[in-house]
Amino acid sequence: MKHSQKNPLEQQLVRELQRAEALYRRMLASLNVNLSKADCGPDEITAGLARVQPLMLQIQTMESILVPLRNEWTRQSQQAGPILKQILHQHEEILKTLINRIDVLEQQLQQHRQKALPEMDRFVRHQQMQRAYQQSVR
Repeated sequence: MKHSQKNPLEQQLVRELQRAEALYRRMLASLNVNLSKADCGPDEITAGLARVQPLMLQIQTMESILVPLRNEWTRQSQQAGPILKQILHQHEEILKTLINRIDVLEQQLQQHRQKALPEMDRFVRHQQMQRAYQQSVR
């Protein structure tokens, strides 16, 4: 089929993908600014993720707009024009970067969790021993 930019569906897809890409870039920038240190603590990571929550909700809304457009595009067996191809490529790259950044944050949280587990175990054992001692004294 035609791949002209005059196709209204393609034009709408281009517009919505550009809006989505802008949201992804804002989210990535926010994560990079708020969580740029390699040694962010779990509280910093959690707070940074909470700050991007409004952007995640906007992205969710944007995706709900894109899904029917993608479905219609697929149903019509359209061929992407050069502008749409370029935007799809940019979209893919920013998503890969965002996924990689989130993976790094997830790994940092896992490392903090692994470091905290032995300390929590010691604390729990200490509390149990104190309770047992207090009960034996009574």
